[in-house]
Amino acid sequence: MTIEATGGQGISADQRAWFAALADEMIPSAPTMPSATSADAHRSGLDAVLRARPDLLDPLRAALDDFGTSTACAGSGSALGWIRSGGHEDSWGVLSTVVVAAYFLNPRVCAALGYPGQQAIPVDQQPDDIDPQQLDQVRERGPVYRPTPPG
Repeated sequence: MTIEATGGQGISADQRAWFAALADEMIPSAPTMPSATSADAHRSGLDAVLRARPDLLDPLRAALDDFGTSTACAGSGSALGWIRSGGHEDSWGVLSTVVVAAYFLNPRVCAALGYPGQQAIPVDQQPDDIDPQQLDQVRERGPVYRPTPPG
């Protein structure tokens, strides 16, 4: 795994390294899917997420510092161990959001999932699931309701 030497998007090199470690523990490689760092989630993916959601920068930095300090002191380096130790719910929320978003921004990940991305799909004037003959029966029946009391 190669970590960018300098931080981009306001993320230090240490924070980026912690993010990469977390991301790979959360999303390891599988036979048909790349790991988070293989999908470049810790570099271009992270930078793209922070460009799209700059409001996540400060909470992400705080969460990464929390993780880095906790795991450095404990010597475990395990994201799941850190979460299980308790008291990190807010940090976990922002970290899991950013890791997943950074991962799924990779075109190779989308292709492996068979997801073509957002596409414009024209809407028919009349949806296929409405049978006009059934609507005729409803119209012929007339209104069926109980009037509300006045006042």
